[in-house]
Parts: sequence; structure tokens; C-alpha cells
Amino acid sequence: MTRPSQDFRLSRVQAAGWTAAHKLPNLAELDEAGIAALNPHRLDPERARWYAGFKSALATLETR
Repeated sequence: MTRPSQDFRLSRVQAAGWTAAHKLPNLAELDEAGIAALNPHRLDPERARWYAGFKSALATLETR
């Protein structure tokens, strides 16, 4: 896979993590183990990028 297409794919994985966080109703009850259980990716770099997107969304939701 070429680098630009891999970068794009990983950006979509990160966006999926962000979207997943926005769809959950009870984020306050979620701990690190719960986030890890929600992550559909088992290997890096996809797993790390999904997590980064999820955590980024949490940060924006906490400021509301």
C-alpha cells in the first residue's frame, strides 16, 4: 500500500474512533478498559489511531 493511501486509511480509522465516542450515551462511566473493549482494531497502527480519535472526542465533549 502506498503511503498516501495508508495515511488516508488511518485518518478514517481515527475518525471512526471519534464517531464512536460521540455515539455513546454514558461516557462518564467508561474507563480505559472499557475504551479498549470498544476498539475494533487489534493491531497497531490502527488500534492506536482509533484510540487517538476516541480520546480526542472525549476531550471535546468534556469542554461542553
